[in-house]
Amino acid sequence: MRQDFEHLVKKYHVGQKFRSASRWDQFISLLMSQLSCRQSLRDIQSKSRA
Repeated sequence: MRQDFEHLVKKYHVGQKFRSASRWDQFISLLMSQLSCRQSLRDIQSKSRA
């Protein structure tokens, strides 16, 4: 799965600078948020601080 993801990143990367979190880390964070039924970014953030 990660190899496929990295292939797509290389294919569709349009020159934005990398952020402090890798694209893979961002993908995993969003995936886990979806699986844990989070409703918003605020919900994700408030749960991570608890």
